[in-house]
Amino acid sequence: MVIDRQISVVDIGTPKWVNEELFEKLLLKEIVDFQKILKFSPKLVDNCKDNYLSVKIEYEAKDGKRRIMGFILKTATLSGGEKLLPYLNNTSLALENQVNFEILPKLRKIYEEENKSINFSPIAYKFPQTVPEEYILFEDLQYKGYRCFGQSGGLGSKQIEIILSNLAAFHAASVASNKFEMISEKSSRKMPSISDRIFKEHLHIYNLLKYEDTIKSLQTKFLEPQFYFNPQEFQVLSLGNCTLDNMLFHMDAFGNIKDCVFLNMGYCSYESPAKDLWYILLSSINTDELITKLEYYVKFYYDQLTSFLKQLKLKGTLLKLSDLHYEMMKNNKWAFEAVTQVLPLTLWDPSKDSHIVASSDDLRESKDKLLKAMYGQQNYCQQIQKLLPWMENKALLEV
Repeated sequence: MVIDRQISVVDIGTPKWVNEELFEKLLLKEIVDFQKILKFSPKLVDNCKDNYLSVKIEYEAKDGKRRIMGFILKTATLSGGEKLLPYLNNTSLALENQVNFEILPKLRKIYEEENKSINFSPIAYKFPQTVPEEYILFEDLQYKGYRCFGQSGGLGSKQIEIILSNLAAFHAASVASNKFEMISEKSSRKMPSISDRIFKEHLHIYNLLKYEDTIKSLQTKFLEPQFYFNPQEFQVLSLGNCTLDNMLFHMDAFGNIKDCVFLNMGYCSYESPAKDLWYILLSSINTDELITKLEYYVKFYYDQLTSFLKQLKLKGTLLKLSDLHYEMMKNNKWAFEAVTQVLPLTLWDPSKDSHIVASSDDLRESKDKLLKAMYGQQNYCQQIQKLLPWMENKALLEV
């Protein structure tokens, strides 16, 4: 078999220390049949929602065949600094690495001991030598058929059920394992964010000005973090960012979701499952579907969680469905945040507004313009017009 000569195609945004030799040593360590790199292609991905380095490697295996493997690399340089959207990219690399290397292997092992295999997240790797920056490196699953889900109309029932089942499995494993001492990265929020202001400014566009005082009161209430902890309450290891932008999906030939994995694990913390549930339910389901079937999806998650807890032979009193409903009502902060911050971001296609960043050197001006574009998108306007009245009827807007 004829193998092409070795080629390196390096993007201009690639850090100098990221090179072919570095990844060659990694592949020699991790891949049994690795022979040599044929093509090394790192590319910077920066789309306002996220920024990272995508590394595609074509290599020759020991049997002479050509194979492809991809990696995603996040570093302090790529992910840190002042960002265009104030509530994005504040994940802790240290916390994410703790989850990837200390926690996820133990959660996977819990299911392996029950003869069940679940990959909650892409496999993470460490370079065999020291590098100049803190980093996160994991497999790029697009080369195994996984991809982002870009359906602006929302997920269907079968699709959301697969996500809820995987979420319940993750939560159950965290309950069944010993509680981990998490790296603390919580910060106080003392001033209203730009997104809070712009959301209020758009209420007249949504024809929802009658909620202005309610929105102001809720935003004021939620300014300070709520650090209460009741050891008697049911708590799970929450993903903290359970949205479509932080998931990859494996599809069959007909577009049906067969599996999903979670990304960006640097937001994990122990708390009520209500946060993850509100985030995914309010930001990924068609609004009409959500309004009519919320209780069904909560019950589906509950049944899955209970089933996994029993499979893992958890002893003691399990969570009651009434307790879960109470937790979701009590934690209305996450419902409010899901519809006013997570939903517009999930619906937003940054490629349509990339000209805003390119046309301005002023960071604050770019933030304002991007957020106005995000909150003014037609799809979000249509959904928020239905969601706020529904939340009011559900008592989710009570201060």
